Amino acid sequence: STTIETFKFTCTSGQTTFNGNDANGNNLTYNVGSIQVFLNGIRLDASDFVASNGSSISLNDPAALDNELIIDVFKYITTNSWGTNQWVMVEK
Repeated sequence: STTIETFKFTCTSGQTTFNGNDANGNNLTYNVGSIQVFLNGIRLDASDFVASNGSSISLNDPAALDNELIIDVFKYITTNSWGTNQWVMVEK
């Protein structure tokens, strides 16, 4: 199954790079190709930003003061069981 972790950033004037802790104190991490990015509620196309290192996102065009950037990170959970033993693997 899939879970989504959401990161929220409030932009400064001209900000292009987002990393580290979000507005809720959660540290941004992701698997490349497993995110969606929204600016003021509008989903950005993958060509509108760079997300290639798993810890930061760079917008091609600078954000305005107090814009809201939301990053949804998809985490895939696989559960297997054999007999009474179960394990869960979570990939970030």
